[in-house]
Amino acid sequence: MLLVVPVVVLLALPASALGTFALGRRPVFGVGATAPSGGISAGTLSMVDIARAQATKQDLAALQQRAGETVVMDGFVATQPGEPSGEFFLSRFIITCCVADATETQVRVVDVPAGSAQANAWVQVTGRIYPLGSQVIIDATSVKPIPRPANPYLTG
Repeated sequence: MLLVVPVVVLLALPASALGTFALGRRPVFGVGATAPSGGISAGTLSMVDIARAQATKQDLAALQQRAGETVVMDGFVATQPGEPSGEFFLSRFIITCCVADATETQVRVVDVPAGSAQANAWVQVTGRIYPLGSQVIIDATSVKPIPRPANPYLTG
C-alpha cells in the first residue's frame, strides 16, 4: 500500500516541460538524428540548424561560411557552475517523435549585459554568430526576456 501512494501522486501531477534540470540528462542532437539537412548555407538560421552543424561536417562548413552574420534566436537560459559572468548557454530541446526522444541543443552566448538573463528564463538573443570548432557562439548585442512559448520544443 505504501508503494501505491507515490505512484498515484506522480500520475496525478501535471507533466512538466523539459528545462535546465533535463540538460545533460538528454542526448545531444547528433549524427544519429533523423532530421534531414535544411540548407544551412542560406536563409534564417535556427537552433535546429545549429544542432545539425554541430553534428555533421557538411553543415558545419556551411555554418562557418556564415560566421559574423546577425541571428535572432529564442531559448531558455542555462548556466553552469564556474561559468564566467556575462555568458550562458541558450538552450532548446528538439523532438522528432515525442518528448521521450528529445535531444538538446545549446549555443554559448557571450557579452551578455549584466542582469539581462536569469537561469531557466526564456530569452530572445540577437547577436553575431561564430562557429568555433564544434562550439557555436553568439556575441550578444541584445538579450530580452520573453514568455515561455506555448510549444517550447523544436521539431527536427
